[in-house]
Amino acid sequence: MSILYYVPIIHPIEDYGSLGPAIKNAFTRRVGEARFNQLQKEIYQYWQITEERINKAIPDVRGLIIYHDGFPVGEREKILVLFGHIYREHPESPNFRLIKKLLDKGAILEGTEDMSLVIEQIEIYQRAAQAVSLEEQQQILAVEASRSNEIMKLRDVFITRRINDTLSESKRGILFIGRDHNVLEELEKLSDKFTIIHL
Repeated sequence: MSILYYVPIIHPIEDYGSLGPAIKNAFTRRVGEARFNQLQKEIYQYWQITEERINKAIPDVRGLIIYHDGFPVGEREKILVLFGHIYREHPESPNFRLIKKLLDKGAILEGTEDMSLVIEQIEIYQRAAQAVSLEEQQQILAVEASRSNEIMKLRDVFITRRINDTLSESKRGILFIGRDHNVLEELEKLSDKFTIIHL
């Protein structure tokens, strides 16, 4: 039976690129600068602990298939090129630094997503992040909530299908997935095909 290691993604502000300042402003309006800074520190600690758990659970990552939300289905060489661009734009991201270390040790990055769905979801987040007030932001999210939930469900189904179609190749995979996803619900439908190990 195949094994799929499961790692929730918690994004520090560095992961958001050009959206970062708008997201930081929206967040600090709600909780304040001090709480924002404390959360960023906790996120970095989370990734340090996660890396230690991965190293202990998977000492040899050669051939390990990496599934990461946001990476489109396509040729692996092209996906690696895309990752290289993202990594150069976000060199301080603990998430992408960890992926880079795994790739350098022989892991394989697999395309996971239908990009048309990802782009549609990003556009919703962009409209909310660019709102001039907290009230406007909440209004945008409320209006878009139904479609956003539908998109996330479709993404989770698609990701699960990709894992099911490709994991048999090496029998070992690791899924890095945002906490807004409910992909576990879909994965559990395939519990006869692979074991999920939470890290």
